[in-house]
Amino acid sequence: MIAKAKTRWLIACVGVIAAACVVIAATATLANLPAFDEPLIPELQALKVVRPPVPEQNAYPIALGFLAANDVDPRVVGEAMLKALHERYEAGQRMTIPAQDMRALLGTASQHEELRSQFKSLECNARVYLDCANRLIAEVAEARLDGRLAVLFARFETLSRQQRFDEGQERDAYTPVAPYDPILDVARIRLAQRFGMDSSVDFIAQAANDLRFWRLMLRDGDTLVAKMIAIAGLQNTLDFLSALLRDRALTAAEVQSIRELVSPLTREEADIGEAFLAEARSSVLTDTPPLAMGASRLDRWLLQRNATLNGIYSDILLPMRFRAALSPSEFYREGGYQPLNPARRAFPPSLFNWGGARLYRNSGWDPQQFIARTHDENGRILLVLLQAELEQASGVAVDAVLEASSYRNPYTGKPMEYDVRSRTIGFQCLHTAFHPPASPDRCVVAIGKQP
Repeated sequence: MIAKAKTRWLIACVGVIAAACVVIAATATLANLPAFDEPLIPELQALKVVRPPVPEQNAYPIALGFLAANDVDPRVVGEAMLKALHERYEAGQRMTIPAQDMRALLGTASQHEELRSQFKSLECNARVYLDCANRLIAEVAEARLDGRLAVLFARFETLSRQQRFDEGQERDAYTPVAPYDPILDVARIRLAQRFGMDSSVDFIAQAANDLRFWRLMLRDGDTLVAKMIAIAGLQNTLDFLSALLRDRALTAAEVQSIRELVSPLTREEADIGEAFLAEARSSVLTDTPPLAMGASRLDRWLLQRNATLNGIYSDILLPMRFRAALSPSEFYREGGYQPLNPARRAFPPSLFNWGGARLYRNSGWDPQQFIARTHDENGRILLVLLQAELEQASGVAVDAVLEASSYRNPYTGKPMEYDVRSRTIGFQCLHTAFHPPASPDRCVVAIGKQP
């Protein structure tokens, strides 16, 4: 009798536990049905109203069609792509272009891989290494540049002479991105060729045009990727100017012209906050939150789209917009380079948007790195200006010039640091403060031949 009673008691306990599990599962399922999703907050709802790009004097269509066949106008290709994307937006469809349609528009396959295989130094990151420009100059001097590269040179010249870089706002997570890596590579190869052919005056004029374009792209670009490509373009161009200061005996007038064409980023250029708004807009216009793409079926099942987008905007994108508006010194003083740590309720866990909360928590995205990278680049501009100042102060001790210079650490206001052994000047970067160390933690410029 006692054994039977224990058995009945165990069966009853198992039944209660099973019933509780069923209730919890049913509650979680009901709570995550679309009918129970919260509405988009007004700030995100407003982002559904978007505008197409302005076509006149716009570099963006040329960038989209940059890799078109030699006999095809890249602007015509880019404008056709924008028209197709606009029609899909108007029809409420995903804003993408099928691969076969893209091939028909371009008329050729991308040859970026061929560039990378021909010029190995294109893999050199000018944020990490001090001799990237010199490596590429040496490679180009020994290479035979083909007709395709001449076409791409001409396209970059046209691209860089435009008066605006307007991507428009009709974009979702599926929208094709312009071939920015090939554009960066072509710009670098072109500068390397010009370095070996031009007088210092002509080369400085060419670099001035490139700097103007990258700053235009940084200021006008809407997306985060466009702004980061502009930062990379700025750094590549500065790398060549730094090499020019090191490797050639420039006249006082030539050094002064470099100091006049290179200038710190304006507040408008350095504030990349609109890019975080563009990230939010792209997510709002996408049927599935980009965070959930590639997620497990369970996470997608337990995800509330609007709640996820609201949370990402409030907890990540909005704080990043505020941080982006800070000056370098404010950014440093207020710890803007540190990861966000939004308040989380540990217990009891919410039954609402389980999938979104889990994906959001495990995303590992560190958006503060992009703001730090922008301020770091501003500091690298100051380093090249300081390098030019050192050239003009020939015979004066480096430390004395650094102490008296107005080109100082953008974060602390202290003089730039001089490493006599490596012949470099620099400061502590913030890009890698909490980001995987893809580059060294110091921003430096070489001021003489490397040992």
